[in-house]
Amino acid sequence: MAREDEAILGFREAVRLQPGLGAAQAQLGDLLLGAGEAEAALEALARGAEAAPNDAGVFFNLGNAQRRLGRTDDAVESYGRAVGIDPDFAMAHQNRAVCRMLLGDWTGGFEEYAWRHRCPGPELRAYPQPAFDGTQDLPGRTLFIYPELFLGDLIQFGRYARLAEDHGARVILAAPTTLHGLLSSLSPTIELIGNDEAPPAFDLHCPLMDLPRVFGATPDDVKVAEPYLRAPPERVAAWRDRIGEAGFRIGVCWQGSTRAGADLMGRSFRLADLAPIADLPSVRLISLQKRDGLDQLADLPHGMRVETLGAGFDEGPHAFLDTAAVAQVCDMVISADTAPAHVAGAVGARTWLALPATPDWRWLLARDDTPWYPAMRLFRQAERGHWAPVFAAMAEQLSKELS
Repeated sequence: MAREDEAILGFREAVRLQPGLGAAQAQLGDLLLGAGEAEAALEALARGAEAAPNDAGVFFNLGNAQRRLGRTDDAVESYGRAVGIDPDFAMAHQNRAVCRMLLGDWTGGFEEYAWRHRCPGPELRAYPQPAFDGTQDLPGRTLFIYPELFLGDLIQFGRYARLAEDHGARVILAAPTTLHGLLSSLSPTIELIGNDEAPPAFDLHCPLMDLPRVFGATPDDVKVAEPYLRAPPERVAAWRDRIGEAGFRIGVCWQGSTRAGADLMGRSFRLADLAPIADLPSVRLISLQKRDGLDQLADLPHGMRVETLGAGFDEGPHAFLDTAAVAQVCDMVISADTAPAHVAGAVGARTWLALPATPDWRWLLARDDTPWYPAMRLFRQAERGHWAPVFAAMAEQLSKELS
């Protein structure tokens, strides 16, 4: 038995004997949440909050459980209780900000999201030059933008480097060198440097995830025309020749990162879940998947076929250039919420995105479109962990279009 399981059993026994032990209820709830038992965690943490009404940590974990279960308004309230008890509780501020953004309050959410710089993780970069906050004039100035979070975030929010240039700035963008090939299509005059580098001279600087706030992004207007990235024409032509024109070609990506903690919201689905779509006449599924999840190609339902693009697919020095090219060649892309979905959206490919019941903030709630990518349609789980209705809805819609 794992030590976490032993701990859960121990705390369950403790709260059975003394239900009023708020700290034990809170510890039990935290452990259950880590074990993926969000409903049980919520119950324990609610009891813990009643027993320890002045414990900011209990309300923080309660908010985490509510957020995991899609009770976003309740999570905002619980994080607010945590902040009311401890005004400097950075993680509570950050998580409340993300919930506010999911609910559509991007103005207030982005402002509070600045607390992320006080949370554990990479520190906010410090430079003697002033931070760009949207009030300074950009014409004639050099703006240095440095990255945060993951590759998908850089692909999505790198668009603001071009917007800054459109406002008159000379822009220098730091990014992993593997992304330079794709990001170079933002603009021929945006300078790209290494991920951890800083230019020798610049006038203003800004972390990547501050740019939507600085440029006044709203749930209906993100301020950047689409598409804003492109694969090199010769690469698109090469993949068009290789893939051919036959059938209705759908690029598919089903698995995000499998590293610990990377998919707490259950964003990935099984390749086999796409069987209803594969069964449609003339449909060709073409794998855009790399590394994680490729083992599923060997365990498909009887009769289901997924084409692969060979060992050289996106294996060169520049990540996602082949993904971008194939997305431009295909008639559609169907993807989980992971980096290739952002690549497809950024190049203007028609994309259907499969979302879990509790999505990331950027996809908002209860809408099937997104301001980030006009050619993207969102298909949402109605119930946590239940993907079958999502792909049944996709298959029904696509069948109507192909008939």
